[in-house]
Amino acid sequence: MDKLPAFQFYPGDWRKDPGVQALDYETRGIWFEILLLMHESEERGKLLLNNAAMPDEALAQILGLNIAKVQQTLSKLLSYGVASLCQTTGALMNRRMCKDEYLRQVRAAAGSEGGKQKASKASSKRLANSTPSSSSSSSSSSSDKNKEEDILSSSCAEPSGFARAEQNQNGR
Repeated sequence: MDKLPAFQFYPGDWRKDPGVQALDYETRGIWFEILLLMHESEERGKLLLNNAAMPDEALAQILGLNIAKVQQTLSKLLSYGVASLCQTTGALMNRRMCKDEYLRQVRAAAGSEGGKQKASKASSKRLANSTPSSSSSSSSSSSDKNKEEDILSSSCAEPSGFARAEQNQNGR
């Protein structure tokens, strides 16, 4: 996954979300630190370690907190609806960050496809101008279509990839 230097932060969403506003300042700070980890994750928006849900012990170590505080925080984030669990990985996730990442990937694929078509047209024009009797055709490769299908099938993009606190199976 590309390393992006920044992520979108929506102060209005943060301030208007009743779940976030119901959190005490310490828990909000921990949630923000988790968001930073999710931004750097293998799947942006999900809290993963080596492509699996990050264990509570690892998160406690990274954040410099005791395991009881981490478990209490995660439970509160899920029960208040601030975070969700990914059904495919079981990882803690931020719905907005996952949706934004999915949209970024779709736009990148569309931009790449548009750039290829533009380059193909330009080379066709050059070829047509240099040799009047030649013809050209353009087609997209199967690897391009596969890449697009991979993006569209991303579990972040599918509503079924999201588990709300009510559907929590891990007891967090």
